[in-house]
Amino acid sequence: MLNYLREQGLIEKYIAWVKGYLKRAADANTVELATGELTRVIDFLEENDLTSGYTSILYDTPDE
Repeated sequence: MLNYLREQGLIEKYIAWVKGYLKRAADANTVELATGELTRVIDFLEENDLTSGYTSILYDTPDE
């Protein structure tokens, strides 16, 4: 998935999307709101099989 996003020039939008929802979760004034925002991000990551592998997004480390 991330390779596709890189190829399409969409990686910046993906990162901004995830960061936006994580920020909303961090700034939430209720547990329910925070849980909802985190659930949205986790669901997206699971649906796109992004829950395992390397954590480097913008660069490749020597062990990849």
